[in-house]
Amino acid sequence: MSRLDRLVVLLETGSTPFIRNTAADQLSDLAKGHPEDIISLLGRVYPFLKAEKWETRIAAAKAFGGIVAHAPQWDPNSEEAIEKEKQLQNIESANSADNEPTVKLEQDEELRKLDENLSSLVTFDSWNLHELLKSGKKLLASGGTEFDASSKDNALLNRIKKHKPLIKHDEYSPSPVSSVKSEGQPELKREETASQSPQPAEPKSAAASARLKAMQRRRAKVNAKSNASKVAPVDLSQSSISRKLVEDGEVDPNVKQEDAPQFDITSQQGGSKLVMETKAPELSPLISQHAKVAGLVWQFQGVYELLLNDLFDEKWEVRHGSALGLRELMKSHGTGAGRVMNKSREENDQNNAATLEDLAVRICTLFALDRFADYVNDTVVAPVRESGAQTLAALLIHLNIETILKTFSALQSLVLQEQPDSLDIPRCWEAKHGGMLGVRYFVSVRTDVLLSHPELLDSVVFMVLHCLKESEDDVQSVAALTLAPIASEFVKTRKEVIHSLLEVVWECLSSFEDDLSASIGSVMDLLSKLCTHKEVIEIMQSEATLNSENSFENLVPLLFPFLRHSITNVRKASLNTILEFLSIEDQSTKLWITSKALRLIFQNLLVEQNAEVLKLSQEVFNKLILEIKTNPNLDSVESYFTTHLHSLITLIMTPIGIARHNYQMNTHLFMKTSASKYEVEHIKEESSEPISEPNGTPEAPTKRGRKRKVEPPKSAIPSNDELKINIDAPIYNGDVMFVGFDVFIATRTAAAQAYGTALAQMSSEETLQKIFDSLKNCMNSPHGTPRLFGAIILEEYAKALRSAGQQPSSSAQEFITSMLETLSAPESVPYFRELVPILKSVRTSCLQLFDVLLTKAKLPPNKVPQLPVIVQGEAGCGPGAFGIESAEKLINETYPKLIKSLSATYRISANQALEDSKHRIFVALEEAKLVSNQRLTSILAAYSAAVLALGGVPKKLNPIIRSLMDSIKSEETLLLQQRSAKAIAQLIHELNCVGKKGAADKITKNLCAFICVDTSEVPEFIHHAKLKDSILSLKKEEAKTDPADIAAHERAVHEARIKRNGALIAMDEIIAIYKDSFFTELPKLKEILFDPLDVLETLGPETVLEDEQKGQNIIDALGVLRAIIPKLDPVLYADIAANLPKLLGGLKNVLSVFRYSAAKCFATISSVLPSKAFPFLVKNVLPMLNNAGNFRERQGAIEVVYHVSSTMGPDILPYIVFLIVPVLGRMSDADQDVPYFGQYHFCIYHQVSTFRSRYS
Repeated sequence: MSRLDRLVVLLETGSTPFIRNTAADQLSDLAKGHPEDIISLLGRVYPFLKAEKWETRIAAAKAFGGIVAHAPQWDPNSEEAIEKEKQLQNIESANSADNEPTVKLEQDEELRKLDENLSSLVTFDSWNLHELLKSGKKLLASGGTEFDASSKDNALLNRIKKHKPLIKHDEYSPSPVSSVKSEGQPELKREETASQSPQPAEPKSAAASARLKAMQRRRAKVNAKSNASKVAPVDLSQSSISRKLVEDGEVDPNVKQEDAPQFDITSQQGGSKLVMETKAPELSPLISQHAKVAGLVWQFQGVYELLLNDLFDEKWEVRHGSALGLRELMKSHGTGAGRVMNKSREENDQNNAATLEDLAVRICTLFALDRFADYVNDTVVAPVRESGAQTLAALLIHLNIETILKTFSALQSLVLQEQPDSLDIPRCWEAKHGGMLGVRYFVSVRTDVLLSHPELLDSVVFMVLHCLKESEDDVQSVAALTLAPIASEFVKTRKEVIHSLLEVVWECLSSFEDDLSASIGSVMDLLSKLCTHKEVIEIMQSEATLNSENSFENLVPLLFPFLRHSITNVRKASLNTILEFLSIEDQSTKLWITSKALRLIFQNLLVEQNAEVLKLSQEVFNKLILEIKTNPNLDSVESYFTTHLHSLITLIMTPIGIARHNYQMNTHLFMKTSASKYEVEHIKEESSEPISEPNGTPEAPTKRGRKRKVEPPKSAIPSNDELKINIDAPIYNGDVMFVGFDVFIATRTAAAQAYGTALAQMSSEETLQKIFDSLKNCMNSPHGTPRLFGAIILEEYAKALRSAGQQPSSSAQEFITSMLETLSAPESVPYFRELVPILKSVRTSCLQLFDVLLTKAKLPPNKVPQLPVIVQGEAGCGPGAFGIESAEKLINETYPKLIKSLSATYRISANQALEDSKHRIFVALEEAKLVSNQRLTSILAAYSAAVLALGGVPKKLNPIIRSLMDSIKSEETLLLQQRSAKAIAQLIHELNCVGKKGAADKITKNLCAFICVDTSEVPEFIHHAKLKDSILSLKKEEAKTDPADIAAHERAVHEARIKRNGALIAMDEIIAIYKDSFFTELPKLKEILFDPLDVLETLGPETVLEDEQKGQNIIDALGVLRAIIPKLDPVLYADIAANLPKLLGGLKNVLSVFRYSAAKCFATISSVLPSKAFPFLVKNVLPMLNNAGNFRERQGAIEVVYHVSSTMGPDILPYIVFLIVPVLGRMSDADQDVPYFGQYHFCIYHQVSTFRSRYS
């Protein structure tokens, strides 16, 4: 299989879009290098435009567009084309003087036939939408009986399909993909069949006949299998001209074409082997006929006619592929269609205009007839109409103004579908959708025509208003998107229509009740875009003065029901629209900000699972708080938020359980977005509601037995709210397995941040005291979740006050003492109630061990110890309850004693069962410890951050530092780790401010150590101290050996990555605080980074460093420097550049580990400071490649180039010229490692150079 075959096959069989797109790009590169083979390449790609798979058609269209883009533009009236044609005529006349009259007559005849073909093109004058709709023709997903129905009024359709008789399908073709043949081929096939009909033969025996039939069946099966996966190329050089030659008898159809062998078989030297090679299939003999007019007509005429025929195919995949192909063809070569040599420019311009108008008519007809639609996620798509509209957009660029106006008129008739009363034709929403798609692309592509013809803009606005009033969701969505590109021009020039448009838009927002409607997002996007203009706001204000129903207080709340819409884009659009209303400068327009608005946005934070929408909700809430503070027309935050404080804190503190053990939120506390006011059971001010237990059962330690929940009788007729999709049900139910623990942490943390921010705006000490009392109950809760989010609320409350220059209240600072006590004695924290099911599973495993001892080991029952029934964390548990210590004592002390008491026989027979039971206890115990430690680490880190925010640096630093550093090291929830990193960075800053630089230096040193724990990033000196003569990068790439304990190794790697990630986040926060004074304010860090480099510089090339600690310090310094360079302030780049010469000693060192670390560090510096690093590389590093006397210098230099290439990627393009020659010079190096990297670099440079030539 040739490279071309592999590329073509990859269009369909590529496993990822990247592979298919790469194959398409390489096919276009082939066309660029071999422009003479463009038609044959299109013939190989064309069948895939009709493939059933969407991905294959998209890749084929990309390849198709890339191929035709490299073809020269066809302009037979250009001086170059005329001169070339004269030269060809002179050559032909010199070579065939005798045949000159015949050739001339043949060319004239062929051109006359092309004129006939051009005269059959359809125009908009004959296009009639009513005729099309009345004909009953429909293009659905596939063919059906409706295609066989005939109509009396389908004259236009017959003319549109005039090209169809010119292209017939070969009934004998086994593959539907390759079934498109020329008209002459079926006739040749029939002739061959007739000539090969079996002649009368001598009678044979029945056995011989049966054997022959069996052989034929086997041969047919083998041939079918071998040809099943082959896609035959299509001859695209044929057009209607060359086909007419066959029709008129100018090609002798009786000449039998012998089937060319499919394989070449050659014998090798010695004659012992045969090599069978696949031959490229020969194209049709009609190419020779087309050669007569090869330079006279448009070279894409053949493929253009094939695509036109496919545009009305019964299968939607074929129509879709045809539209994609026509789009790519028109995009590059629309100006050459229909032009013929030896015609005047005026005639060719007319032919081109007629051809393009014919295509525009066909696309409008496709809009009218196509009925296919499909779903992608939660959105309806019409791929054929959408691709047809894109083709029309590519076509509109080349149309003259007269045809453009006719096209717009046709699109307008599709959208409005106006008809006289005498015609009773049902309106077709699919045709309206197709017409609106065409209008949308018309507005985007030909804005100049739209603005130069005011009547067209008026028509567009009228169509948009008309479609927005329709009930079809798809039509409304396209209509809303149509005005987006010209919103500014529309607002400035059509102020009188803005009122009508706004009225329709608000009517759409108030009447939407379908949860699956995606068009509402487009409508809100249009509204938000309109509201960015002052003219629109002025009109809305004037309308509000005339009618209070049009005021902002009544209109903006219409957006609230969409905050919890089932479609993500709709929720996002509603928040963006609210942001636009908040951005209006006129403060009198903000009276819609009420207690309800604040509450609904806060509820969004509690239940929103999408990270982008959650972040947008936070932005809206913060902007609401800021607006309430600064707007004199609004009340205070306290007046808006006080009534919600207790209910919201109850929702925030709902425990987050574990998988299969959920805690349900109290849904009665949620305000409905559609309600004018919420109904809620008011919580007693002195205490909060009891937290429900898993599965929604309220905690009841004194009473056992099944509880029956009395449900109120439901109405037989469901309400609108009951019919809507509840996307928040998993959040309400606390389903950790479905939603994910990280999502719960993200939503609750966002809500806690907003709660703390709002709390900072409270001035009433009485209100604050009540809230702090509730928080004290949370901080003493048996559950872990209230403790965590209570600390986060206190931290955000203190941060908000300090950022405003205020101090936290004395009531809040009372929490400092209790939190410090907990930090000093973390063992005093009880086992959290959310984790009780895990502890119960440990107890169950212990009981199973006892059962094995009794049944299999025959241990006397009186020797089996009794386990406590209640586990730690349960309601009513005491100091003697079962806990982790009980299980550890059982495994470490009780179990060995029980084993010793067994007889030897039973000890041996039950050994395997006992070990299995013991292992299960061990696994359950490790899980219980892990989960408990994770929750405790998160809570203690939140306590430390809250203490720092409330009271600054405390006297006792050790508990604070220990808890924060533990979170940096082991916190698996990224959000909580980021909060701990911010807290540790702030602690370092405050320690420096109060003069405790020793503690700050110690923390900084530990963070640098954490960065170096991942050996995949920073190697260990002790393990590579003896490696001298090889390249460590190559050794690390080849390390494939599995560790002895894979699970333990993966766990260690995971822990190292968490620790490194936490340290990097903390270092980024420190850099963000100090910026350009980073090195001056943290001299210890500068010492850690640069002092070991001085030692590295003083080492000679052959010096072996014996001190392991110094060696590790050098490697760690290079690793930390490489990690923090991308985040440094640009002012500090001069310090980095000054230390570049120190890396040269590492590149020349005898130890491979120093060369490796210095090379990776230099690569990162090159990616950040190319202007400083590359001159140093060219002057000092690349000459090392030519040092024939020291192979280690060559290894160091080639390793630098390798890492620079890998790190910079495409950014290395400007510097390739400096690297190619030195690297290629090492392709034949005597050292075995250097040539490997030389070959690798050559491949990388070739790939990057191709990338540059393609996209430059």
